[in-house]
Amino acid sequence: MFKDLFGLSRFDSDSLIRFTLTVRKNYRRVPYHNWTHGFSVANSMYSVIKHSQNTFKANECLALYIASLCHDLDHRGKNNKFMLDTESPLAAIYSTSTMEHHHFNQTVTILQQKGHNIFSKLTSGEYKQVLSYVKHCILATDLALFFPNKAKLSQIVTENSFSWRNSEHRLLIQAIAMTACDLSASAKPWDIQVKTVKVIFEEFYEQTAKVYEVEW
Repeated sequence: MFKDLFGLSRFDSDSLIRFTLTVRKNYRRVPYHNWTHGFSVANSMYSVIKHSQNTFKANECLALYIASLCHDLDHRGKNNKFMLDTESPLAAIYSTSTMEHHHFNQTVTILQQKGHNIFSKLTSGEYKQVLSYVKHCILATDLALFFPNKAKLSQIVTENSFSWRNSEHRLLIQAIAMTACDLSASAKPWDIQVKTVKVIFEEFYEQTAKVYEVEW
């Protein structure tokens, strides 16, 4: 998917392989927020980019795809409210979008490992821009941010004032695209939806059991 979207002329194939394998390794073996989910979301974003050619700029496409692949890195199977309620060390560091900030920082940590920087051939300006987009896109997967983003975009569309030349409007589309891909299992064939719901319920059940254990 990466080669099909971006080619390898501006990227080192060995670094790309190392990066992808390390990303896979850093997804925990939780019922739902695991490597299978990360890969699925990246596949959905691949489809979005393929079917909307020339809509997103090159660096936006790169950030959207990498953010989708990495958006739940090191997820513990617990949501932000759980992390806050149990006074998790992560919640002490990030009081808002706790896990999303952690997922982004895990992405940066992997990129900084020797032989893992898939953006090494980008200019410093391009690197800074792509990383900024990646952070924006990963944080956008926090559903607490989706609803205000949706309201903003709906108002813009209602007023017929949307413009691809407006950077804020482009960021809104990036954010909505991330949520769409994150929740794309609900748009897949019924048998896949059912399997997805089962593992989501399993993860929530384990979280609930952990809540009672903490309270007890």
